[in-house]
Amino acid sequence: MDPKVENIDYKALLDKALSINESQAFTIQNLQLQILQLKKFIFGSRHEKFIGTDSSTAPTLFDLNPIADVIVSDIKAVSYDKTTTQLQTNHKGRNPLPDTLRRVEQILNPEGIDIEKVKKVGEDVTEILAFIPCELFVNRVVRPRYLDTLTNRFYQAPAPNRSFERSNVDSSLVAQVIVEKYIDHLPLYRQLKRYARLGVTISDSTIGDWLTAAAALLLPRKHPACTLFELKILKVSFAKRYFYAKQKGRKSSKAEDDYPMAAKWFITKGFLYC
Repeated sequence: MDPKVENIDYKALLDKALSINESQAFTIQNLQLQILQLKKFIFGSRHEKFIGTDSSTAPTLFDLNPIADVIVSDIKAVSYDKTTTQLQTNHKGRNPLPDTLRRVEQILNPEGIDIEKVKKVGEDVTEILAFIPCELFVNRVVRPRYLDTLTNRFYQAPAPNRSFERSNVDSSLVAQVIVEKYIDHLPLYRQLKRYARLGVTISDSTIGDWLTAAAALLLPRKHPACTLFELKILKVSFAKRYFYAKQKGRKSSKAEDDYPMAAKWFITKGFLYC
């Protein structure tokens, strides 16, 4: 056997290897701590980047003795005027309600007092805009028939002229239907639903006949026998001439002047379409 192999101290080698491993482990732990602090400084939040020392042991910037002590010799009272600025908006409030509207006055007196024993010194008035829904009513025309006993003759007032013969509708209701359909753009079926809520059922054909009769009443004087289809053709013709003359700044032609103003206006605006 080789004498060099026999003289090897395995225990010393083991102790040396253990010390080397311990030193390397300490170095690795120190490096890991430095890497952790570096990551915290780079990627951490702002208040975690700086790790300060203890303020009690840290030196100050100027380690100097105070120059002098503060001595209060006299106290004086100081007064001043403070001005505050307040912004004022240009809003003038709600617009007043028109004076032409009917006023319904409601007086509210306090409870528990005798009005005759107190003296009125003022009042607060609040005006609220209210609305009453439309009302359908029956205009009942009564024509009494009288008999003269001396002459045995009957006397009775003549029936008033009506725009819609063989119908129980007044011209005021038909005018309201026309205005709501062609001015307010309210379809006829919606008007029929509203009248049904008021307690009156009107069929589609009936209200259509009302509009047809109203269109016939607006027939031009020069063409009293023209049909509704021919009247629509006249409407298109007069509409073209009306707007062409309006764009060119010209006056209406003599053919347009032959028609009544109301009928011509209805034809131009298309009020005869049912």
